Amino acid sequence: MPDLYTWLAARYIEEHGAGASPAASDAALQWMEVLLEASHETGADERYLLEQYLALANDELQALPAPVHVWFLERWALAGPAIGDSERVPHMADRIAEMYLIAGPGIQQAAAVAALLAFDRPPPEASHVTRIWDLVIRAFHPGDQAEALAPLIESLLDLVYLTADNGVALRALRDIVERDARTHYVLPLLRERVAMLGEERDGPVARLLADLGG
Repeated sequence: MPDLYTWLAARYIEEHGAGASPAASDAALQWMEVLLEASHETGADERYLLEQYLALANDELQALPAPVHVWFLERWALAGPAIGDSERVPHMADRIAEMYLIAGPGIQQAAAVAALLAFDRPPPEASHVTRIWDLVIRAFHPGDQAEALAPLIESLLDLVYLTADNGVALRALRDIVERDARTHYVLPLLRERVAMLGEERDGPVARLLADLGG
């Protein structure tokens, strides 16, 4: 897959051209090259690459730039779990949730949220994006939780408003609100977005707020 490697390498160099650690840059690029060459030689497909991405150690993931994370997470959002992956879905979803923090702040967090939505199944199963919520609540001091969770909530709101088929994102947002009973991080952001957009009472988030008594 030389074209894919060339594209990723070019984006990596563009991102880290100034001020990057040479050691970190070289290590990440070498890993990408070896992986893509192995995939080409064995006939493995993109699915192989996606799973290898999740299998990387945390320090290897932190050495990758934002565009590489976005590339993989966007493809997870398109692919979702494969047929026969049902037993592995919890582990895979946990790993994608960790990417929300490992990849650092930026558009890659929205990509992680979209990837997790691709794993969701109809109720009563809770949305997999709740794994991000639970992870942040466990890992962050209470004073830092709201800031860490804001991109999750804003990403779900964007998907509710900007996608035609927004049912999955809306259900996920409801699941997040239900987890927010004690912390009250979510409702202020929902009210702020409704007010900013001038959403009518029959709009999706306005209806959600009404249902929740917010």
